[in-house]
Amino acid sequence: MLQFESSITIDGDNFDVVVKISSAIPGDPGVHTYPNGDPGYPPSDPEVEFTVYDEDEKDITSKVSDEDIVRLEGEAFNYLGSRAEDAAISAYEDRMEQYGY
Repeated sequence: MLQFESSITIDGDNFDVVVKISSAIPGDPGVHTYPNGDPGYPPSDPEVEFTVYDEDEKDITSKVSDEDIVRLEGEAFNYLGSRAEDAAISAYEDRMEQYGY
């Protein structure tokens, strides 16, 4: 399970938390019109599901404000994007080494 650290505010107090990502679904760009003229379908937004844990590894997701949830969703997508970029770079470097470049 992928995870990252962040901080949130609950009742005016700041907490360091661990965010564990359970699933991520990329968005679909949709289709305006099919080649045969039939109407397409609208785009869908990407989705990410995660759980927020405090320092005692207790699930506190239900206590997190809507504002922090939106911010943590953004952080989760950024984290996933950086992981994908790192994996692509690593695969490229492995391939270059394999062929002696």
